[in-house]
Amino acid sequence: MQNLQDRELLNDMIEYLRTFFTAIKRVSRYCRFILLTGITRNNFTDEYSGLNFLTDISLQADFAALLGFTEPELNTYFTPYIRDMQQLYHWPEPEIREKLRRCNDSCSFERLGKVRVYNNWAVLSFFEDEKGGCA
Repeated sequence: MQNLQDRELLNDMIEYLRTFFTAIKRVSRYCRFILLTGITRNNFTDEYSGLNFLTDISLQADFAALLGFTEPELNTYFTPYIRDMQQLYHWPEPEIREKLRRCNDSCSFERLGKVRVYNNWAVLSFFEDEKGGCA
């Protein structure tokens, strides 16, 4: 947003992104998914952008669990870490899980919000912190 007023810099950034997207397009036949992250929808999908070959799957239910840990995945992969915390700090398991939920504020990437995921970085940081703190 800071650079919107500087038209020359803005145009340079757009051209840089166009070049980058064109390079991605050249190798896209070898890719099943290309992950672009950001806080806004991209506006580089016109016929001249270089990014017009992508399909936005952001809110499709089939891909809702792609970018985070689901509750079943937490149970499968992180139960040993929860048990370690139990033994080390003598905390009850439900308290550890509740603390993990509070630190994560799970989110959903599908329209109905039925599939909730935990932020990968927040989960790993939670278990890395000595006392299960929020990052």
